[in-house]
Amino acid sequence: MRAIIFLITWCIPIFCIAQDLKELDKKNGFRGIELGSKIHKHECMQTMTPEYATKNNLSPEWDYYNTLCNHKLIIGQTIAHLLFKTADNKISEIAIISKADRNIIKSLSDLYGEPTYFTPNLDLYYWRSEKIELRVFFEINKMTINYKSYAWSLKRDEIKAEKESKKAKKQFIP
Repeated sequence: MRAIIFLITWCIPIFCIAQDLKELDKKNGFRGIELGSKIHKHECMQTMTPEYATKNNLSPEWDYYNTLCNHKLIIGQTIAHLLFKTADNKISEIAIISKADRNIIKSLSDLYGEPTYFTPNLDLYYWRSEKIELRVFFEINKMTINYKSYAWSLKRDEIKAEKESKKAKKQFIP
């Protein structure tokens, strides 16, 4: 009998967390910008140019940025950048960069349960569902919130590898 009570009290929190992570899959992105949706379906998308990346101190690996016409704030903080990676013109990853506010962890924990992983120095938090990984990374005075689709990110990697392979073949085959 004690074993049954122990198992029930131990398993209930695990089921609750799993249920919360299903909400991450259900939302599938950030404010109506869903992972796997066509990039051109959304308003205010611009192609990432090397000049824009350099000017804003961003990695040029992002394909698009949003001019923030519809997305100005997150938990009361101004969004500095809303960035996208794509595969076959479909969104595979979304990054939101804003001023650091650790209240985001409480908000996300309320939605998706406690993070499944966080670093000891509390600079990096993860929520991992069946389809999506959500990461929050804190740096000096800024935070990056990153939604990543496993399937579309793999597709992006396959496309990138194929392009690099073709480029390498062109160098060696006349």
